[in-house]
Amino acid sequence: MKHPLLFISIIITALILSGCSPSLNVLSYRYRLETSQTSTAPVEPMTPADRKEVEELSLEFAQKYYTYNLENYVEVNNELLSLMTSEYQNTFKQLTTDGLLAAKAVNAESEVESVQVSEVDKLSSNLANVKLTFDAKVSANGQTTRNQYSTKLGLLKDDGHWKINTILSEQPARFFELNKLL
Repeated sequence: MKHPLLFISIIITALILSGCSPSLNVLSYRYRLETSQTSTAPVEPMTPADRKEVEELSLEFAQKYYTYNLENYVEVNNELLSLMTSEYQNTFKQLTTDGLLAAKAVNAESEVESVQVSEVDKLSSNLANVKLTFDAKVSANGQTTRNQYSTKLGLLKDDGHWKINTILSEQPARFFELNKLL
């Protein structure tokens, strides 16, 4: 193959989108969740306390979820279950099971270098969407690249506390080291 690094980058991006991130069914699941997490009624602004809780929860989730290696993959994802609604936990377990298989196939690992909240949309008194961007160093089969990704989380306020209710989208946003791949 003329450009093996380009091929590896494509595989890494595919893994992020389809398994190692580890949200495997995010694209088919996305439409149902976005329609269920949309509101046309006027919504009161998010309180500073709610915004702080939503941002801290989202940042913690993204930092841990997208930082993994094959040795800590299951443990880290099991720790994240406490950040989720009970309804989403089974879906998440299946996504991470599938993601581990994909990660093992290419000996993948990822390390988040920075993460930030770029948008918070309160949809109702108990629903919100949070968009995050993060920079990560991703390796597969010994090839490492630094990339920027975007993810959107659906949150639900459950028993007075915000919880992750779904991963609405995940996508690569920018490749910092594209020259390494060409």
